[in-house]
Amino acid sequence: MPQISRFYFAGDFLPFEPILAPLAQMIRAKPGQYLAGPGEELRRAFYLKSGYCRFSLLQEGGGETILSFHGPGSLHPVKCRQFHFILEQPILYQAMTEAEIWSLEPRAIEELVRREPDFAVAAVDYHTVYSNMYLARQALNARMDVEAKIAAFLYLYAAGREGGEEIPLSQGETASALGVSRVQVSRAYRRLRGLGAIAPYRNGVRILDMELLKSRCAGGLAD
Repeated sequence: MPQISRFYFAGDFLPFEPILAPLAQMIRAKPGQYLAGPGEELRRAFYLKSGYCRFSLLQEGGGETILSFHGPGSLHPVKCRQFHFILEQPILYQAMTEAEIWSLEPRAIEELVRREPDFAVAAVDYHTVYSNMYLARQALNARMDVEAKIAAFLYLYAAGREGGEEIPLSQGETASALGVSRVQVSRAYRRLRGLGAIAPYRNGVRILDMELLKSRCAGGLAD
């Protein structure tokens, strides 16, 4: 079955909770708590039992570019080896809400990949979907004006999330995910609200008409 790209990841590893649990260290995170913070290497993998997190890149000037959002059933990053990459220290993984998180060593993930064929297939599928998300991000940046880019982001985020009509992201978080300004997000939200596509509120936005929102994406989006 064809899938659209996602910015929000959840549920991909839910069937594997019974085999992940014995290998994991449990963390109860508070909103804003870093699982991997500024200047730290991302040494472990994190399974979200509950709550929401974001994965982002720290910019040189101190800003932040959000790469992806994660909810219950997400395992990220799916690291099978303790490789060290040049970008690891600027990468952040942070709780957005209270969250129960299972922390796993890369060698534990590697053992599961070798021992459990279904888990190995899920890991490959996840990397494929995540790579497609990066391609979608490049398409947004290359082809679309700001309003279309924001409409596409909201559509893709909502379409990939159960109960996706409610998007619990502030305008600042949406701006960080897309590399645009908060003022540009605010202007686009006003236009989309005027069309009846969305209803922004204090720290989020409700999607009122998915098809109308989709129509505002330059070139359309394939189902």
